[in-house]
Amino acid sequence: MSGDFYWAKETETTSYMAVADCTGHGVPGAFMSMLGIAIIKEIINKDVDICAAKILNELRNEIKIALKQEQNLRIISDGMDISFCVINKEKKELQYAGAYRPLYVLNNNTLTEIRGDRQPISAFIKEKKFKNNTISISNKDKFYTFTDGFVDQLGGKNEKKYMTSKFKKLLQKISSHEFSEQKIILTKEFETWKGIHRQVDDILIVGFEFKN
Repeated sequence: MSGDFYWAKETETTSYMAVADCTGHGVPGAFMSMLGIAIIKEIINKDVDICAAKILNELRNEIKIALKQEQNLRIISDGMDISFCVINKEKKELQYAGAYRPLYVLNNNTLTEIRGDRQPISAFIKEKKFKNNTISISNKDKFYTFTDGFVDQLGGKNEKKYMTSKFKKLLQKISSHEFSEQKIILTKEFETWKGIHRQVDDILIVGFEFKN
């Protein structure tokens, strides 16, 4: 297990999807991933109708308790960035809440970005409640959530970051393909960009669609 993780659950009426980037690599990152997954499972098992933003609010509270983060806000470094989606299949609605991480919605090659709140899942000086975004969805929509490993990768002729703008254009270009084909294209693009340079971070990209 790495510092990036995804978690999904599906019931008859609801689907849940989390994509997270935890602090640390190796053992510290894996520990945060396991802790995050365990807390998310517990939150949803208690209330299957909970909204996306409330999940993040409760996840943050439980992380702060588990890591004893209230003593000194200025030295806190452990936590995670995350996007969380809750899909109501009957209403054809998607709820999204995010800690730094966005959600991309693609429909007919048009990309709409829903931004997460600029605060992490950890103790934070300017802490506020997470915003719950609700959108109607159709069978043509494709959704993407991801950590920052791909866009931050150094490479190319000048050893620069791949960057978000380039990543958006790539998703627009390939979104009409089956997800299995998209994975191949993304992997090839990443390896070509990275070239001889070392990989700078864990990479996680999750794409999904609603089919009714």
